[in-house]
Amino acid sequence: MGYPYPIMINLVNQTCLVVGGGQVAERKVSGLLEAGAIVHLLSPHVTDRLKDLIDDSLVVWLEGNYTSDTKDIFQKYPYRLVFTATSEQAINEQVARDAAESHALVCRVDHAQFGDFTVPAVLRRGDLNITISTGGASPALAAGIKRELEERYGEEYEIYLEFLQELRVKLKDWVQLREERKELFRGILKLELLPLIRQGKSVWLPIKELIWLELELQPNLATLNRLNNRVQLWEERFDA
Repeated sequence: MGYPYPIMINLVNQTCLVVGGGQVAERKVSGLLEAGAIVHLLSPHVTDRLKDLIDDSLVVWLEGNYTSDTKDIFQKYPYRLVFTATSEQAINEQVARDAAESHALVCRVDHAQFGDFTVPAVLRRGDLNITISTGGASPALAAGIKRELEERYGEEYEIYLEFLQELRVKLKDWVQLREERKELFRGILKLELLPLIRQGKSVWLPIKELIWLELELQPNLATLNRLNNRVQLWEERFDA
C-alpha cells in the first residue's frame, strides 16, 4: 500500500477553484488566500464572509451551478488545485471527473479517499509549519492533536525562527568555512533561548543584540560557551 506523499506547495499567483459556497468552501478559500493563490469560487449562493471577500475583489465569483456546460472553465483557466465542497455528491463527482481531464489536482471534501489530495490541519508559527493528517479518517482527531501542539509550540517559536534565519545570513558573512558555520549553528541551537523570548521584547531584544555583538567579534565555540553561561544566569534570574 502506498502512502500519501507530503509536500509544501507554492500557490502564489496560482489559480485555484473552489466549487461550493458554504462554510466548508469558506475555510478552503481562506486557506488558499493565505497561501497567495488566485481564487475562483463557483456557486449560486455564498456565505456572508465569502460575499465580503468577493466584494473586496479578493475572490472571483463564478456565480451559478456547476453543470455539464460549466466544464469549459477547465479549458479556460489552468487551475492548479480544485476543491469540491458542495452538499451534492453527484456534483462533486462530476467536478472531480472534469477537473481530472485537465490534469488539475482535486480535493474531494465529501469523500477524501476519492480525491488526489487532502488538506491537513496546520499549526503555523511564522516559518514553522506543523501539519497533522489522518488521511481524511478523522478531521476531529487532527484538530485535537493540533490543539495539543498549540500548547507545546507557542508564539515564541515565530520569533525564534526569525532569529535563526537572521543568524544563518550573518554567519555567512562572519565565517567563511561551511563546516565551521554548521558547527556554530548547531551550538546556537543548544542555547536555551526560548524561555528568554517568552519574557517579552524588553528582555529578548537586548540579549539578541548581545549575541550578535559577541559572535561578530569572535565567531567561534569559545564565544558560544561564554554565551551559554550567560544564558543560564539570565534564566536563573527570571526563574527566581
